[in-house]
Amino acid sequence: MNTIFLATAIGWYSIILSAFILLRADQFKAVATDILGNRGLFFTFTLFTYIIALLLVLSHNIWVNHWTVAITIFSWVLLLTTLFRLFNLDFVIKKGKSALKNPNALKVPGIIFFIFGLYLLFHVYYPNV
Repeated sequence: MNTIFLATAIGWYSIILSAFILLRADQFKAVATDILGNRGLFFTFTLFTYIIALLLVLSHNIWVNHWTVAITIFSWVLLLTTLFRLFNLDFVIKKGKSALKNPNALKVPGIIFFIFGLYLLFHVYYPNV
């Protein structure tokens, strides 16, 4: 799969999702609470995420000293965290519900995800800088 395509897709996904998390935190928390409250739905989302992560790892497992390794690292982190969620479903649901009670719990991950998206998109749209 094309590295630029993946960087663009993951970059825009990161920007849009983090903007939603940061600007509409109450709506995001409401949806996340609903998902965490429905064990079957959470499991289904986790399975879909596992499939996507596995496809990303299989299509872009390129370990180089270049910015493109960020896609590989993202893919592996997504795969490993998804496997952790699959095998520790009740623990993750409990911790997720607990984290959503903290008013600042989403700010740090939202900012990190936003910066990651900017990093990828910068390299996509300004490849020679």
